[in-house]
Amino acid sequence: MNSEFSITNDFHRLSLHDSGIDYIYETEEHTIIEFDWGFLKNHHEKGIEEGIVLGKTKMKVKGYKNEKFRINYSGTANFKNKKPDYIQYFENLFEYWDVIAENKIDENNKTCILGGYFEYNDIVCWIDWTFEFDTIELNWNNHIKHEDWLNGHMVLDNNS
Repeated sequence: MNSEFSITNDFHRLSLHDSGIDYIYETEEHTIIEFDWGFLKNHHEKGIEEGIVLGKTKMKVKGYKNEKFRINYSGTANFKNKKPDYIQYFENLFEYWDVIAENKIDENNKTCILGGYFEYNDIVCWIDWTFEFDTIELNWNNHIKHEDWLNGHMVLDNNS
């Protein structure tokens, strides 16, 4: 995977809030999850100590296992007492998931949780996608300073 930038730890500085999931696919050794963008509080590996907005971002997961998709109805009108459901991954699942609202990568317990609003059986609810991993590497080709993004600049990806 040809990427100019990457991180392999300290994922607490990564935010995928308002990011969409473009693709998920398998390679011989990894599960690849592609996001339309991300935010990193710093990239100290390259001497960048301020926030940066990432262009298209790939999460390369080695040892992807024990995936769960949990649907939670609490807070949903007329369904607040409905028990959570677990669903299986299906081909166009991410078309029903607008954007990521929260993400957490626990490097000690080797777990990742991505959550957000999801439309399931015509009901808007919450989804948590949880999986375990051996390693994660986050890759991207381009970024801009958060300050520049706030001033209206955009990250230009190589294929933009």
